[in-house]
Amino acid sequence: GQNLKPVRVDLSGRFSFVLLRAADANGVHKLLVRGQQGCTHDQLLQNAQREAKMEATTQRVPPARLAIIATGLMHWTSDTVNVSGARVVRGVDSAVRSNADAARLAGGP
Repeated sequence: GQNLKPVRVDLSGRFSFVLLRAADANGVHKLLVRGQQGCTHDQLLQNAQREAKMEATTQRVPPARLAIIATGLMHWTSDTVNVSGARVVRGVDSAVRSNADAARLAGGP
């Protein structure tokens, strides 16, 4: 999962996002943010899983294991990003303990 882009989101508009933890076969973790207009949180996870499988095939390694750490809404304008409604999935990553942590890691203030 080390070659997965850390952030892959729409560059404008309002959309759902997921904060994911990717873990490779060696236990190395990486945080990912994925967001796209018209997608549910489950669809964003499925898209990221496909991305991880394609990367694994290219690199000839097992695919990264992905887990949703948090979900929410993101709103991009020409010069700002606002993150709202961030919700932490408890027990997935001890470094993300609050909804404010999730919002900050996803790109909010």
